Amino acid sequence: MTTIAWVFALRTWEILNNAALESSIKGNLKHFCGYLHAFVDRRNPHLRDPVERGERFLRRTGRGILKLVGFHFASCSVPFLNGSEAAEFWAGTTYLSPSRYLVTVLAGLIMYLWMGGIADVLFSIIELLLRVRTRDMFERPYTSTSLRAFWRWRWNGPFQECLARAIIGGGQSERVRYNEKEKVDEERNDTKPTSMSATMLAAFNIFLLSGVFHEHVNFVAFKDISAQNCMFFLIQFVGLAMELQWSRTKMYKSLPDPLRWCAVLLFAALSGSLFVAPYMRNGGLKAFPFPDFGCVS
Repeated sequence: MTTIAWVFALRTWEILNNAALESSIKGNLKHFCGYLHAFVDRRNPHLRDPVERGERFLRRTGRGILKLVGFHFASCSVPFLNGSEAAEFWAGTTYLSPSRYLVTVLAGLIMYLWMGGIADVLFSIIELLLRVRTRDMFERPYTSTSLRAFWRWRWNGPFQECLARAIIGGGQSERVRYNEKEKVDEERNDTKPTSMSATMLAAFNIFLLSGVFHEHVNFVAFKDISAQNCMFFLIQFVGLAMELQWSRTKMYKSLPDPLRWCAVLLFAALSGSLFVAPYMRNGGLKAFPFPDFGCVS
């Protein structure tokens, strides 16, 4: 419910910033209710063929169930992420403890399996009922070879677009593949290209708002305000800015993808401990709205 409230709040912000004061209420309501565009694949939105709908429903639902089964086994096989043991384990580690970063990676994997499984099942039902083709919430984030790819479309892509549209405005960026390389083909318009400083300012605002959103969730769930989630997202912004500057060099372009992947994983593990810290202090997996399969005590 908190996430839904934030999505609608972002849409309201976009309307107030971009819509003229004399805009009709009817037009605003139409755009407000149309905020589902962030979750719809607008390049090919219609899903009229009943056979294709059925195939997509079965395939996507099956994929979601597999992720939930993987979550179940992962949560059962990592006892120090459950209940009171999680808080005790976390309190016994420091920022220099390798075990803390291992737990961070495992916690991120479990979050992905849970949220990705639920999203796949939910959106498969939406596709079947509304006859529209929806986007994936997560597009193989574990294969990311850059922070930009990870945060732009691989991790929680529709919500990232909500943030980008609310802060930057404009339409959806399209992903294009060239020889298995990923790049962003921004929509063309008659305006001058955005300067690097404006791009960095917009990215800073997006990451800052993401941090505030997660701090709000932590306060609602745990009555805990530590600013660690805000720090995590600001560190992601710093890492992204450094990556964008470095990506212009010949050295970066010559790096093989496996090495880039290792660099992204290392950065995620080192900074991710700030993100999972509030949850670990409050019971690990028990802090999430996970179903009790008999593993979370």
